[in-house]
This record gives sequence, C-alpha cells and structure tokens, in this order.
Amino acid sequence: MKAKPFLFGFFIGGVAAGISMLLSTPSPGKELRIELKNCKDEWVHRLTDLKSNLAEIKKATNILSEESKSIIITFMKDIKNLINQWKSEIKPHQHKIKLEMIEIEKAINDLEASLSN
Repeated sequence: MKAKPFLFGFFIGGVAAGISMLLSTPSPGKELRIELKNCKDEWVHRLTDLKSNLAEIKKATNILSEESKSIIITFMKDIKNLINQWKSEIKPHQHKIKLEMIEIEKAINDLEASLSN
C-alpha cells in the first residue's frame, strides 16, 4: 500500500470528522473553539506520530529487503552447490544402471531368440 493515498484518505477523514463535529455540536461558540483547539492539537500529535511510525516502517522494510536479498542469494548458491554435488555423486550410479539395462536388454533378446527356436 502506498503511503501517499493512505495519508490523503486519513486527512480527508479527519476533515470530514471535524466538519461533522462542527455541524452536530450542541456547545456554545466559546466552548466549541476550546474543543476545536484541543482536537487540533490532538490531531497534530496523531499525525506526527503517524509520520514517525511510517518512517520507521519504511526503514524497517528497506533493512528487511536488503537482508532477505543477501539471504536469498546465499540460499541459491547453496542449492546450486548441493545440486552439483548430488549430480557428481550419482554419475557413477547412472553409468552402472545404464550398463545393467544393456545387460537386461541383451538377456531379453537372448531369451526371445531362444523361445523363437
């Protein structure tokens, strides 16, 4: 989620809440001005907190992406090494299996030849 649309929506929601409070308040003008001033200070404080929290989240996300990038690269190298090691370990067995298959085919051919006689 992008921060700009979120903050824009947050700001619009705050303005809408303020307007609805103004239109529905039963307080006299002086009390209303005091309440508005208190609310303004509270909203400024909340927005400041939100801004610092978003900056911390952005920083943590950047750190996490850099760390995960290096971990993934290391993991991929390890996987490639394991695959190459596995290939070198099974190579003699592949050759042995090929020779055994050739012998089996030869035995089948000999058996077919003897059965056809």
